Amino acid sequence: MGIKGISKSQVSEMSKVLDARVNSSSSRHSRK
Repeated sequence: MGIKGISKSQVSEMSKVLDARVNSSSSRHSRK
């Protein structure tokens, strides 16, 4: 990955948002 200027905090923040989207969409189909 040759991406510069992206801190770990920003990456973790983005991953949190993505996880939230995936969890919300997948939870509709099947709840654990």
